[in-house]
Amino acid sequence: MTDPFKVLGLSRDTATQSDVKSAYARLLKVTRPEDDRAAFMELREAFEQARRTVPVQLPIAEAPAKTSVETETGSQLLMPVRRIEWHYDDALNWNFDTSPKGKLSESVIRWMVAGGPDAATRVPAFAEARIALDKHDADAFLDQITEFIFAATDPEERRHTKPVWEPIEGTRPAWLTDDLIRALANDIGLLQVRPMNAYTARSFNTVQALFASVLDRNAAAAPVDVLEKFQHEQNEAYKDDHGSYFDRHQKAWVDLSPVGVAMADLKAAFDANADDMVETCKPILQREDIQALDEFQNLDNQLRFHIAEASGGNSGIRWPTYADWMTPDLLALLDDTFGWTRHFGNHPWERQQYDWLHRVLDRHGALSAAADRERARAREHAQAHASEPRRDARMPGILELFFARPRTLMITYYVYRVVQVIWRLAV
Repeated sequence: MTDPFKVLGLSRDTATQSDVKSAYARLLKVTRPEDDRAAFMELREAFEQARRTVPVQLPIAEAPAKTSVETETGSQLLMPVRRIEWHYDDALNWNFDTSPKGKLSESVIRWMVAGGPDAATRVPAFAEARIALDKHDADAFLDQITEFIFAATDPEERRHTKPVWEPIEGTRPAWLTDDLIRALANDIGLLQVRPMNAYTARSFNTVQALFASVLDRNAAAAPVDVLEKFQHEQNEAYKDDHGSYFDRHQKAWVDLSPVGVAMADLKAAFDANADDMVETCKPILQREDIQALDEFQNLDNQLRFHIAEASGGNSGIRWPTYADWMTPDLLALLDDTFGWTRHFGNHPWERQQYDWLHRVLDRHGALSAAADRERARAREHAQAHASEPRRDARMPGILELFFARPRTLMITYYVYRVVQVIWRLAV
């Protein structure tokens, strides 16, 4: 294998990231892909390998020079912060920004949509501009180009409705020619950076499938396991002390917390729809490990969402539809446990959900039954306290004191004035 540092004319021991970029930019001006394709690919491979080999060196902090404030101007002391602005292009249906990365992305995207004219001069310029960016911006630039091509292959926008792990067979746009694909992959370096998350991985795979039919087998990038990335992200984001995990085969989160286990048992009881379903669900709702405030509220939220979903609350219909397991006795049990008929929510979406639950409960008479139970409790409370002596309804305190009456206050004032006059005469 050829030493990449010899190709670039650098020393392995003393070369820095800046030296590698400068040497590559210098040699790129005399090594054109249209003149010598093999030499250009060798230079490109040497640059990538050298950049991975040389560690990123942070600048060493230098002692500040002794300067006088009087000799510095305001423009020299206070450098303005460059503001990044965004703008939307209706024709391209894409957002651009004014950062160096954003300007380069906009130039490349407009060049691609135009069919890739003047590739002999534009492509090397794009490659040099990408090298001038730092690694983070360079990777973000490639991701944005990949995302734009992915969006162009999905005009129906199925990517917004399908799960992230389901592949999308993109329709190749007319402007994405074979020559343009080769220039993007070989010269600009598209698909050379592996995606960081599941959503960019799906875009990566869609574009990779289009490029693989044009590029050589050795030059085409390998697809990414999107489901594996999504599984890793879910496990890192939602891991807990109970061992909950994302099941790759079921493509669902397995909640092993007390609330998750209780919810799974309740759903199993709902699906079984046995005659003793109420007797089956009551011990689940009374489990000790879900009686704490956080766990109880969490189970309440999950059950409300489940019943609203099962009765058509999210489908846009006006009146609920009822599954076989939604019996009046079961709904009455849930209402007694969580008090849904007495709650109306604080947020708009929560009020809408409670309004739907009230319709579900009222259809089976559970709402009326709950109101009857509330009235019965009120009567029992009134009867239990009927024998107690009735207290005075007046507010106790200063109003009940004798000197707080108007007449008493006036007499007290006159007595005070008389005593004050006598005291002054005596002194």
